[in-house]
Amino acid sequence: IRQLAALGPRAAEAVSALADLLNRDHQAARAAATYALGAIGEPAVETLVAKLEDAGQTGWEEGAQANWNEGAVQMMDEAYALGAIGRLAVAPLIGLLESAGEWGRINAAFALGEMDSQAEEAVPALTRCLDDDSHRIVRTALDSLGTIGGGIDQFLPRMRRLLVESRPDWEEVLTGRRAWMPRDQVRLNVATAIARLGSAAASAEEELVTALEDPCGYVGLLATDALRHLESPTADEAVMDLVMAQRWDSSLSETRPW
Repeated sequence: IRQLAALGPRAAEAVSALADLLNRDHQAARAAATYALGAIGEPAVETLVAKLEDAGQTGWEEGAQANWNEGAVQMMDEAYALGAIGRLAVAPLIGLLESAGEWGRINAAFALGEMDSQAEEAVPALTRCLDDDSHRIVRTALDSLGTIGGGIDQFLPRMRRLLVESRPDWEEVLTGRRAWMPRDQVRLNVATAIARLGSAAASAEEELVTALEDPCGYVGLLATDALRHLESPTADEAVMDLVMAQRWDSSLSETRPW
């Protein structure tokens, strides 16, 4: 497999055989095949995208996609390979974002995020994903937009609304020991994405300050971090106000437990 990877695009004839090694139990073989396909590049794109599209049609509950738990899920090896290929895979992945089933679209969004700024062309399509009914697609698109970083004016207004709005279909408790709701996870992803954007996301300050009082403590924590990255005096003041309001002398706990 390493020898095939060293050949790069000249190993195009091996794409099908390498793709058959993906998502298997043999971790070393599947990892090597993933990176080999990434090294082969453009000749592997069509096969990898087709496999993601096929997986997207099987339904969310089939196979590895059923393991989603509190936002942690193993993406398909094809997504990692396409992410490694980079710019040459952007256009086909944009097409997948708009045509595949939920699982295929999640993997497409993830792969685009792995490309960093090389995937800026995908920002409009990823922004449209923020209005999707699936909180999983929304969350993955949020992560990818925060990583890509470009085209902020296109998606930041929608991110800001997601940080504070409520949707009835995002109120059920997810499986997991934290008993988080999709709403909590979406807001976590928003705050994390905005923190990555830094001072370029200054217009989100008001929503971030509101999020400091979110019922989910992790949302408030990540909103604090995002405010710090804005490098704004008023944002810093909001963070300090929160610290002062929640300061507690733990040495009093034994005598005054309340």
